[in-house]
Amino acid sequence: MRLSWTAIASSALLGVTACKGFPLPWKSEPASADARHEGALAGMSEEPAQVRLELQDIHYDGWSLRGRLLITPEAGSIRLDKRLIESTALSMKSVTDCNTGRPVEFMVMDVFAKPPREEDVLLLKPGYWYGKDIRLPLIAEAPDRQRGPACIHAEIEFHSLGKTTSLLHVRAEFPPPSPADAGQPTDTGPQR
Repeated sequence: MRLSWTAIASSALLGVTACKGFPLPWKSEPASADARHEGALAGMSEEPAQVRLELQDIHYDGWSLRGRLLITPEAGSIRLDKRLIESTALSMKSVTDCNTGRPVEFMVMDVFAKPPREEDVLLLKPGYWYGKDIRLPLIAEAPDRQRGPACIHAEIEFHSLGKTTSLLHVRAEFPPPSPADAGQPTDTGPQR
C-alpha cells in the first residue's frame, strides 16, 4: 500500500488540530480540568491547619503497607480529596529497616487522576475525623525479587488540597506478633 504525501499531511493536520482544540464537528468539554478543580474548591477558605494522622489495622507483608488512615485537623480546617489517591494525597517519603537503620529501596508510583469533582472535596473541621483504607506498594512483587525486611519504619506524607502537609511515622513488621503471644514466657518449665 502506497500513501501519498497529501494523505499523510492531511492526517497529521487533523491530529494537530484535534489536540489544539481547533473547531471540529463535536463539542469539547465546557471547562478545562483546572477550571473544574477551582470550581470544586470555590467558597472554601484555607486556614492554617495542624493535622493529626493515624494508621490503624496495619498490615505489612514485605511487599506493601496497608491500613486504615484516619485524618483530623487539630487547629484550623483542611480541604481534602476524599479519594485519598496514593502518590497524590499520600506518598512514601522514606523507609528504613528497623533493625539496621539502613534505608530500604521502595518504588515510587505516579498516578494520573482526574481532578476532584465538587462531591470529592471535603472541608474537615477540628473534632471530625475522615478515614479510608489505603495500600501503599513498597516493592514490586515478582518471583525474582526479595521482599522487604521483616520490620520497617516508614514516613508517609499527606497533602491536603490546600498547603497543609503532615508526616505520619509508622512501624510495621511481618508476621505481626500474635496477641496471645504478647507477654507470655516461651519456656514454662517442667510440668507436674
